Amino acid sequence: MYLIGEALIGEGAELAHIDLIVGDKNGPVGMAFANALSQLSAGHTPLLAVVRPNLLTKPATVVIPKVTLKHEGQVNQMFGPVQAAVAKAVADAVEEGLFGDV
Repeated sequence: MYLIGEALIGEGAELAHIDLIVGDKNGPVGMAFANALSQLSAGHTPLLAVVRPNLLTKPATVVIPKVTLKHEGQVNQMFGPVQAAVAKAVADAVEEGLFGDV
């Protein structure tokens, strides 16, 4: 079983847009997760969400930029603030029981 969702919040430069797939690692979501980390595309480097260096979220979460990262500033935002914010959101959702047993 898997769930698919989308959310938008904010405006202009502060707009956050996320597409989300949640599912069992032994099913199609797990396959998509592995493919995302192994089938790279220029400017869309997947990265793992980390709460802090070397501490992954549970469940493991991959972040893939929807837009092509072309400038150092964009890369610095993705590999840092975005990565940490997604990890925090996942950790908060788990704490609130939104993902069930993980």
